[in-house]
Amino acid sequence: MKSLACLAAAVILAGCGGDFTSPVSDDVLLPWRGLDLDTGKIGSVPLGTMPTDRMIVFSRVPSGSRTVHSADTVGEAGQQDGAAVRATVAKDVWMCVHELSQAQWRRLAGRAEMDAVTTPWTSVTPESAGGSDAVGDNLPAWGIDALTAAAVFTAYPGGPASITLRLPSASEWESAARSPQGSGRFGWGDAATPEAASGYARVRETSTEQKPRAIASGRALDGWYDMHGNVWEWVSDGGSHHLRGGSWCDPLSVADSGNRRDPGEDIPYALAGVRPVMVLP
Repeated sequence: MKSLACLAAAVILAGCGGDFTSPVSDDVLLPWRGLDLDTGKIGSVPLGTMPTDRMIVFSRVPSGSRTVHSADTVGEAGQQDGAAVRATVAKDVWMCVHELSQAQWRRLAGRAEMDAVTTPWTSVTPESAGGSDAVGDNLPAWGIDALTAAAVFTAYPGGPASITLRLPSASEWESAARSPQGSGRFGWGDAATPEAASGYARVRETSTEQKPRAIASGRALDGWYDMHGNVWEWVSDGGSHHLRGGSWCDPLSVADSGNRRDPGEDIPYALAGVRPVMVLP
């Protein structure tokens, strides 16, 4: 079994420099999907496959309904979850297991012929956002507004699989972010302590370096990286947009799954990044 998985990994990763060679399938050895941003082709990839400048990696968010908590708009201090509500994912979708890197965002925006927004982090550089320490190909893209992100995803060519990219819905994002244990305040459970969050979330309490870390470089929770901390993430919610998950500049309490920030969907918020959803035909 292990040798088969290693062989599959070698085939897929070798294909990342060209075309994918495996079909989209439900092979249990290859539960993730990789999207080649240049060709638009999709291939099955093994768990733990690292993204590249050219390939972004997705995991399935299954359809269904679960109890979450109403989102509260937060200030600097953060707020607790509100009343229990139901979050429904109507159809299986594939959500990126990592935030988009700066190299990936440049590739997507350029391919969508939106060169004016290929490097938004160079236009929004307050001291609190890390300055030059927050710029690098493998660091998360930031300084992005929701409307630009939606436009870049919509314009992306569907490729041979006729896929579409979009921002995740609030329900899709919460389904991935919340642990099934307790109320699911965080992906690891309800403990809001640096010890519990260590490795999983880049926030004020878990790092002496006030800057983001490279995408997919922390510890994964059920396959998802940095659902809490690192950069805020835009989601779509009933026709509007808001931010979820907190950032490296925020305290752990702000990274609570039920919290949100609403700076205005057309504002290139300094600490905001994106995690796309891929919808298959």
